Amino acid sequence: MTLKEKIISKQATIGIIGLGYVGLPLAIAFADAGLRLLDLMLMGKK
Repeated sequence: MTLKEKIISKQATIGIIGLGYVGLPLAIAFADAGLRLLDLMLMGKK
């Protein structure tokens, strides 16, 4: 099965690194579309 077919059939797992001002809305949009998500948020010292 190709990646396109997995996305269309909602069998794809999407990985998002960072849940900041871009990552969080993107994760919500993918979840609302019915896709599975893996997210990674690293917190380092500044």
